[in-house]
Amino acid sequence: MAENISADVNELHCAYHLNGQQWSNGLSAVDKAVYDDRVAKLQKKPAELQARKAQAEKMAEEFLKWAQRHGYSGVKKVYWTARSDFNYRTLPGKFSHRYVEESKNNPTDILVEFRTSTRYADPHLGLSAKSLLKTLTQEAPVKNPGMGKIEEFIGKPNAFQKILEEGVAAAHNDTSIPYSGKYLDKVKIKKLIAAKDPEFLVAREKYTKQILGGCRELLIKELKRMGDIDMKMYILDELLDTDKLPKYVKVTGRSDAKLTNVEATVDDPLSNAKFEAMVKKNLPLTYEELGGDDGYTIGVKAGSKQIVQIRFKFSGTQLATGLKMSVAPWPGSIDRGVDRED
Repeated sequence: MAENISADVNELHCAYHLNGQQWSNGLSAVDKAVYDDRVAKLQKKPAELQARKAQAEKMAEEFLKWAQRHGYSGVKKVYWTARSDFNYRTLPGKFSHRYVEESKNNPTDILVEFRTSTRYADPHLGLSAKSLLKTLTQEAPVKNPGMGKIEEFIGKPNAFQKILEEGVAAAHNDTSIPYSGKYLDKVKIKKLIAAKDPEFLVAREKYTKQILGGCRELLIKELKRMGDIDMKMYILDELLDTDKLPKYVKVTGRSDAKLTNVEATVDDPLSNAKFEAMVKKNLPLTYEELGGDDGYTIGVKAGSKQIVQIRFKFSGTQLATGLKMSVAPWPGSIDRGVDRED
């Protein structure tokens, strides 16, 4: 809930400034009431509140600069899409009927209707907002589909769970640690860790490697089998949210460690270095095994361009909990993109 409060403050403050500091022309009294409520709740963290607002103003400024460079001019209306009664179907204009189906997975947080657009027929442009604290270089997170969605994509339902259960069974037979549900007893494992039991620590490392390494090996094998076309489409559509209607750009606000210095960057998913490598240059995909103390990671590249990292780890105590899979930007620092004018 706390994260939603911070995000709502950032998004609504940005929308308010895009709208000429007015709660009208798309923004409603409901939006203002939500904003006032969220600001009041964040007052107990004044430095963060100030940073979220300052980022929002910088994000609005950079978004409008980008829009102007790309043929949009004159803000007509601004909408906050998280509002419960917002509906793409009710938007004016000939394009709104196309949004209904296409907008289901659109990450737009703020939708701006411009008076004119010389480059695109549709005058609407979405803004997907991300607000990051205590970093001026970190890349905004990508969408995380979860392990089940990846299993569905490769056509191997429950494949990773099977590897986990086989590894846990082998660890049980080797160590005699009892089961607690599907996995080994967490209390017993924590006692062995606290005692620094040498035999258990060796066994834990062995079976953690078997499980996480096995999941990584299977996924790399299946992604290669899927082929570059299907994998690129999956990355672009499911992870990077590229080709969506209405068109949108990702705008990320960042603050330094003291929450005083703020920056904002704009990234067009259809015109950045990752899209360039995968689509325009059509470079082949490769997969790298990357290490980690508590997780096993796959790095996906197009040519030499780093795209995303896919990581397997235990959700809690190793051998006593299930697995989780996360997808993160690669590299973790800002990809400034190419921002092409063509």
